[in-house]
Amino acid sequence: MNKNLKKGGIVAIFTVIVIAAVIVVNLIAGTVPAKYRRLDLSTNQIFSLSGTTKDLLGGLTKDVNIYIVGDPDRVDERITHFAGLYADLSDHVTVEVKDPVLHPDVLSTLNTEANTVLVSCPDTGKTQSIPFTDIIQIDLMAYYQYQQYKESSFDGEGQLTSAISYVANDTETNVYQLSGHKESTLPAMVTDALKKSNMQVHDLNLLTEGAMPGDCELLLINNPQTDLAVDEKDMISGYLEQGGHVLILTGYTESGNPNLSSLCADYGLELKNGYVADTAPGQYYNNNPFLFFPEYEFSGGMLTGITSKDPALLLNPSGMTVSENLRDGLTVAPFLTTTDSGIFVDPTTQEQTPGTYVLGATATEPVVTSEDSQAATASQAQSQDGETEPEATLTVITAPSLIDGSLLQQFPSITNLTIFMNAASHNISQAVNLSIPAKSLEVTYNMITAGGLWSALFIIVIPVIFLIAGFVIWMKRRKL
Repeated sequence: MNKNLKKGGIVAIFTVIVIAAVIVVNLIAGTVPAKYRRLDLSTNQIFSLSGTTKDLLGGLTKDVNIYIVGDPDRVDERITHFAGLYADLSDHVTVEVKDPVLHPDVLSTLNTEANTVLVSCPDTGKTQSIPFTDIIQIDLMAYYQYQQYKESSFDGEGQLTSAISYVANDTETNVYQLSGHKESTLPAMVTDALKKSNMQVHDLNLLTEGAMPGDCELLLINNPQTDLAVDEKDMISGYLEQGGHVLILTGYTESGNPNLSSLCADYGLELKNGYVADTAPGQYYNNNPFLFFPEYEFSGGMLTGITSKDPALLLNPSGMTVSENLRDGLTVAPFLTTTDSGIFVDPTTQEQTPGTYVLGATATEPVVTSEDSQAATASQAQSQDGETEPEATLTVITAPSLIDGSLLQQFPSITNLTIFMNAASHNISQAVNLSIPAKSLEVTYNMITAGGLWSALFIIVIPVIFLIAGFVIWMKRRKL
């Protein structure tokens, strides 16, 4: 055999073996779960699932189908990869890509549109469509003002997790927001968080309705500027006595809202109509003691998912104190306070009163169902069948800035929204805080934000050392 021919044959055989090996490796790699096919090296860990999602998938008992409806060649790989993480964590979740170009009937069969993620549950018959643009979000200001397509955030987990929870559950939590007292409007970030947690928000004017709705699972009162009428206070009190849940965010008002204050006082919470500051070193931000980081009290369970290293930030809060003489069965658990360097300022007299002030607290009381149960206490929280007995739950936060839209946008890392959502879902059996914020896709840069020794080190000392070292090396080489 010709030597060149023999050598060429060996090369050809080796080439075929390599190609076959590559094909086999790719086939094997295709069966590997999505979470192992790509390491999450993104700045904000956009391909990592939170404990909230893992808990939801771990407790899933119904089958859920995720359909990625779009041209496979045009669908962003981040969406398909991220959806695959859900299928990896639960046998109840399946993911399929549906091509409406090759199969136009897909849109009518699934009753959806192209370029969406459709989440459905056959057992409940519920579906939810998520446009791709809600997952990979763009900077609208840059788009409309400068015609620049700039990706701003990735909301894959927030959208998919809430959709799975929605379609797999038969019930929703009805939240009624009180109106008629110049209440503040809920910011978009808050309404989005409530929606993700399957909480449906409805407006409620008690004076026109004349009674609390029978399906109300949470009454939200957000920063009213005028007081409740006596009839309204009585209706809310009656709702609480039947095991209702009320969440109040209130601050300083000119009138002091005596009826609202009386409602809170009935549950051991004495409102202070003024402003609270915290003068402890390192406790306030930007040299403003009225813009400070509150202290946490973890004993009440309101701060789930939050550690002492995760700060909240409050602007111009008012405060309250807890009554020393609580009636039997009534318990009050503060979860936000000042340090012992707190100061209460009366805007009218400018009088300053130092002390430790409560900024957020929850009062709970078992529902009394008969005269024989007057002595019921919180320790009697379990009924004979093992189910939790109903409790009146009143949560008061004396800082409307907790959910101030500008504050949430300016400081995206603070825990304000998580605290609010924990408060909204507290003691409501079917309500779960599934508010998972979108993860930023913005490019971050390392930079020195303030002058000082560190600035001098990075800007002057280190560059000078390198210049001197380079000059010395140059001089030595020059003499060779």
